[in-house]
Amino acid sequence: MAKKKKEFNLRDFFGSRTKDRGLVINIIVCLITFVIFYFLPSIFYIIFSDFIKNGMLNEIISRILTIIVISSFYYKDLVEEFNELKNKTFSKLCTAFKYYGLGLAIMIVSNFILLIIFKDISTNENQVREMLVSSPILMMFTISILAPLLEELTFRKSLSPMFKNKYTFALFSGVLFGLGHLMVDITSGSFQIARLLYIIPYGSLGFAFGLMNRDNNSTFSSILIHCFHNFSTGLLILSQGGILW
Repeated sequence: MAKKKKEFNLRDFFGSRTKDRGLVINIIVCLITFVIFYFLPSIFYIIFSDFIKNGMLNEIISRILTIIVISSFYYKDLVEEFNELKNKTFSKLCTAFKYYGLGLAIMIVSNFILLIIFKDISTNENQVREMLVSSPILMMFTISILAPLLEELTFRKSLSPMFKNKYTFALFSGVLFGLGHLMVDITSGSFQIARLLYIIPYGSLGFAFGLMNRDNNSTFSSILIHCFHNFSTGLLILSQGGILW
């Protein structure tokens, strides 16, 4: 008797855990997640632009809605991961900070070398600094909460089910994470191939986030450390600009 072919069901996308979906479904969900990550915030922004005149506020609302949409693909996993992290907070945070220290060290050293080579920081970092100065409160909320949530769901949670080896997963997600932060550079008309070296500082953190994510079996590990990193960096930038006092 011929085996009945399994039909796609919406519950495969919204009502199941990633480990129960199968590779094909997880690949489809991952691709959809990346499309949503790169395009949905802009779509929301255009829709709301007629009645939300504050551009930064519009961007925040657009990102929140995008996070809700992406989270709907993984909510069963996220509930389990949150409960596990809540029960083993100390041990999981110790593991997370161990990897964060490694990623941060590589990021600092590579950034220092690249600053000597290019005599400038990446375009992405320049833009973040400018927006922090112009709208510090809203931008701090964006980089400290919304960006880590959106990026970890996309670059870690969606990719993790497709890799058995944690180092392969961490490396692949780290490279994509680095490329994601260079999109402004890459799409600019004056982009230099050599500036792809900025993948190293961004990717080193992405690599560390991937390792802590996999070792702790929790996306919230990398979300929390990502939030901590961005918040600390934001405060440092604001203090250097004399905005905090």
